[in-house]
Amino acid sequence: MQTIRLSELKSQQRPVPLQIRVLKRWILSGKKTKEICYVFVDKHGDAIEATADIDLKDDYEPDIEVHSCYKVTKYIVVDNKSYNPTLKHQASLKIGKKTYFEPFLDKDIPYHFFQFASYDDLDERMKPPKQLTYFIGVVEKNFETTTTTGKTLRKVDLRDENNKPVQLTLWPAKRHLIGGDVKRGDIIAISSAQATQFRDLKQLESTYATDVFINPTFDDIQQHISRLKGINIDILESITQDFVTIQDILNLPFTHGKIKEIQAYRTWFNVKCSECNQQVYKEIQDTVYYVCAHHENIQPKFMYCVNATIVDDSAMTDAMFFNEVMADMLATSCQDMVTLQGYDDPKKPPPQMLSKIGIPMTFNLTVRPDRSIVINKATEEHDKASLTPTNTAKKLNIAPPTPNPKLLSAKRGPSETPGTLHGTGSACNESNLLTMTMKR
Repeated sequence: MQTIRLSELKSQQRPVPLQIRVLKRWILSGKKTKEICYVFVDKHGDAIEATADIDLKDDYEPDIEVHSCYKVTKYIVVDNKSYNPTLKHQASLKIGKKTYFEPFLDKDIPYHFFQFASYDDLDERMKPPKQLTYFIGVVEKNFETTTTTGKTLRKVDLRDENNKPVQLTLWPAKRHLIGGDVKRGDIIAISSAQATQFRDLKQLESTYATDVFINPTFDDIQQHISRLKGINIDILESITQDFVTIQDILNLPFTHGKIKEIQAYRTWFNVKCSECNQQVYKEIQDTVYYVCAHHENIQPKFMYCVNATIVDDSAMTDAMFFNEVMADMLATSCQDMVTLQGYDDPKKPPPQMLSKIGIPMTFNLTVRPDRSIVINKATEEHDKASLTPTNTAKKLNIAPPTPNPKLLSAKRGPSETPGTLHGTGSACNESNLLTMTMKR
């Protein structure tokens, strides 16, 4: 029997049986990994996101149906995503081979979930962690447009309940969700859109998780619909302008520059399983353990995976520093930094790392096909004649905190019946890169 609401789940707690309905499913193709993602809802109307490894799709996918109810056990409770979380929640669920789904019937668990943001909320959604947005508005104009790269997009000019303008953009993969028959005055509810801004216009862009509801009839959102129907759209001035996308304009070459910021809201290291090299997760009971969704006997492996902002005289952009280059820069392995020097909080970068902010460097970088940037070498300017990685960096004379001897603990659980689902974390994958060394 379920003893906790989904809204009360906390990261790293021991799992308890849950009774949920599967509301939606999508595949997330990120920079680092592919995952199957779900939104679960309980009888209280609370929701939480769950993720599973795409490699296990054939093992469990036929057994899990959207809109069906299940009792879920043997999952792992982890932190919610540090970037583009689907829901406003402290935690999310990781699902692996040990996870078990038992179907049951329950008409009292809702078939939908909305967490609408207001126009004024959108500014905050543009800041890290850039939470995805549920939004509802009345249609002012619906049209298609083509980008300079030849992509056909669906654009919908909306007004919110306070008559404020927001433009919705559906990228090609989601363009079909709104047809040309959607007309002025129709009501649109959208889920899991990313908030952006161009000049003075607030925008919502579709993501892998986006759903669209046209003229929805759900009882619990009728108050929103009534207010929207009261807007006189016939006198509204069109907000449509000619826009270019971030993808069209992002072309920021770098050779010499500096680290402007270590993005502390994202983790600076990952922990991998010694058996399968998938991400493992911290669990706290009487002591601290790292658990894998697939294996019982593991030794955790710690690896740098640092998100940073780099800058030169012309512009700035985000970049990734993977394990090898960061170990060269700090002259310390991630394993030693965490287990020996005691810097074990993944969202608090160690002072040795923060000391690299603002130092002039030469970056040898890679531009991936998705235009994200990976730093292959970072050479401090006083060493730039060698153009080699920074492997002479001296350790700062900083007394580290006392190491935690339990960090390398791995948990062996009881023998369990194999379940059906698994989720993999944001593994740092350096393959399939288009290498480009920038020189002046």
